Amino acid sequence: MIARRDTRSYLWPLVFTGLGGLGLWCMRIEPAIHGVPLDFEQHVQAARLSDGSRLRTTYTGLAPVDQTLSFLVLAFADGAFGFDPAVKLQHLHFLLNFFSLICIWNVEAYRLQNSNKSIRFPGTWAIFYQTIAGAAVVPLYYAAWFFPSSSAASSSTTTSKSARDKESLEVPLTKAKAILPSAIIFYLIPTLTMYLIFQNNTTTAAWTKQGLIAYWQFSPIFVSAAIPLISQLVSSRASRHLSTDHHLKRIYTVAFGLSALAHFYVFFVCYTTTQSNRGANSSNSHGDPTVAAAPPLTLYRVFVPDRTLWRESLTGGLHYIFQCDWWVIYAASLLWSCVVATDVQCNAANKTHGQKDRSSEARLLAANLVKIVGLAALFGPGAALAAVWWWKEEAERDSMLRLRTT
Repeated sequence: MIARRDTRSYLWPLVFTGLGGLGLWCMRIEPAIHGVPLDFEQHVQAARLSDGSRLRTTYTGLAPVDQTLSFLVLAFADGAFGFDPAVKLQHLHFLLNFFSLICIWNVEAYRLQNSNKSIRFPGTWAIFYQTIAGAAVVPLYYAAWFFPSSSAASSSTTTSKSARDKESLEVPLTKAKAILPSAIIFYLIPTLTMYLIFQNNTTTAAWTKQGLIAYWQFSPIFVSAAIPLISQLVSSRASRHLSTDHHLKRIYTVAFGLSALAHFYVFFVCYTTTQSNRGANSSNSHGDPTVAAAPPLTLYRVFVPDRTLWRESLTGGLHYIFQCDWWVIYAASLLWSCVVATDVQCNAANKTHGQKDRSSEARLLAANLVKIVGLAALFGPGAALAAVWWWKEEAERDSMLRLRTT
């Protein structure tokens, strides 16, 4: 899909820039005004995690880098160590669904139509969203995505429009082959390791886990850096007659399955824990009144920011910030996918009928938004994004085939 040079090329960047500003307010500005998270800097200075255990402060031997990593490790530790089950579930859902964004961003980086845009450097974007705030930076990536590229226009004198459109959508076969293994090795495996391994509280395990958390901060950067290297190891010939489209769809299928599994897992744990707590509370209704009921592990507590709890503890404040991060990133991502899907449909219709209908386009945008949000509610936001991009590859290929026949 080539961005069209009309008012939408500037409307959507403004919308996503506004969402980035909202994310910055929710994650950085407002919490700082209210002293949230509670005593965060004091914990870093004292080298203590929220449970009182030791915070690792040495990772690379470079003082500025180690100090930044200490802040990030403290922020992620409550989820990775499981100090609060709701925080751990939210982190798992958040980061496993983010696998779809990692894959899709790297796919888009290698399309010719994006060769003159800043989005061709997803690793650079990762540096900023990992250190500043995902909710502030991710929407800005989408704003940059909508700015029109001059690469297609510059080639208009030498190639036909249909050939130019097809070429602009192409992803090199070797890169299409390399994206999925790179994302699995450098992002997915470290994420699962960080949250699911080294769960005991021994000093060695805690030290190792904090090292994994520190390493994970670089993982999206490593994914992008490894793709050119891995692509050198794979053949440029289509294996078993598998096209580039097949490899791209494999990426989206894996991303969809992973996001859906994470989504179902969180829902399952919340449901079974709620039922267990009801049984425990019922059995203790006539028991010892000094026994405090465990905090309820509900979907509301996992996903919904609660300002009544954000200043109760360091954990509560960090959980609030991560929840805001989740909402803004995935709201922006779903809106982006909705606009992209609508644009693909409208481009196909314009090529077929040679006319634009803004009113029908608005209705199509609204209908797509309902479908995509519904898909995200059922399977997770990462799954919805992967499904849209799977459909996008198919729709654009069919559009090119129709153009050839006409």
